[in-house]
Amino acid sequence: MYKLTFTLKQHTPLIHFQHDQEGATLRATEVKPRLDRFIITKLGKSAFPSLSDIDLIYHEGCKIAESRAWLIGNGENGALNYKLRIVEEGQSQKLKIEKGYPNYLGNMGNTVDNKGFVIGDQIIVNFLINNLNLKDVINDEFSRFLSINNFGNRQSKGFGGFSISSMSESNFESFLQESFQTVYKLKWKNNVVNLLEDHKFLFRKIQDEYKLIKAGDSRNKKESKLRLYINRLSPPLEWEKPVLQSDISEISKKKMNIDWSNKNFHYVRALLGLADHFEYLQLKITVHFKPEDENFERFTSPLIFKVFNNCLYLITSINNNLNQIRGKVINISYKRDGVKFPGKDRILNIPDIDFDLVDFLNQALKNTNWKKL
Repeated sequence: MYKLTFTLKQHTPLIHFQHDQEGATLRATEVKPRLDRFIITKLGKSAFPSLSDIDLIYHEGCKIAESRAWLIGNGENGALNYKLRIVEEGQSQKLKIEKGYPNYLGNMGNTVDNKGFVIGDQIIVNFLINNLNLKDVINDEFSRFLSINNFGNRQSKGFGGFSISSMSESNFESFLQESFQTVYKLKWKNNVVNLLEDHKFLFRKIQDEYKLIKAGDSRNKKESKLRLYINRLSPPLEWEKPVLQSDISEISKKKMNIDWSNKNFHYVRALLGLADHFEYLQLKITVHFKPEDENFERFTSPLIFKVFNNCLYLITSINNNLNQIRGKVINISYKRDGVKFPGKDRILNIPDIDFDLVDFLNQALKNTNWKKL
């Protein structure tokens, strides 16, 4: 039996459904299956570099792992044969998430949410492994795995970030560049973001940056970078906001300043993540989005935020699956005071285009404080 021990540094709060319980920290039940898939997929890609289907790559990796006797049982569940235990040492913080916390949706409106933040002082990860070769692979890959993943809820927005405590900024950035299609970096103006003291500031910054890219900032009269980009396509597209505003204006009897550059309306914001609803809190109106295809319920954002020490990173996944949502039909409905408003149901399509995420980000972040690595 071989043992590996890693000490982790936590960079951002982890949203935990049992945050108030003793020993609540990064969960082995979340880490192990994801680490297993990461290692098995890498095996498949190394052996079959010309493959592009991620599921097929994983399948090939499972066969290789099985041939090396790395899998539990007959290998039918794709689980690697080792034990993982994660413990918290030192002091930690267990915090309720205050109402309106930036980039967290669980406590909006009248929703009851018992999740909370866990911020660990020192987190120890122990592996017990029977196979020496598997032990060497885990030893080599675990730091990379942590660097490119977040954990818990709201992972794409930067929550639940960890690294090996000895990780350097240059190594962290190398892992990001090797693993992702595009990496942008933003240094904080005050040079230091203390996790324990400044995490609300940190996530407000992430929220502001993401909002400007996707939805714009009407308060400061800054256009959505996404809207500007699709307005310049050939043929030009227009986003869904004018359509929604028109409906909401009729429902609420409130006049709105509705603006569009063309009438080729599509549900454009889905390209950066499909939400199931959003709220106009002051008007007590909720807009609901439901894909017509029942097999397609949710598409997470292809943009991912990572935090390392005093730096913020924006990355895009190579396997972002944007093509799977091309042209999808989205049913739109409205509720006022929690009751469905009749006669306003409509549909909009996600644009049936080959959306170039890299080119979009290059345009969106031009002349900003973001630096492309």
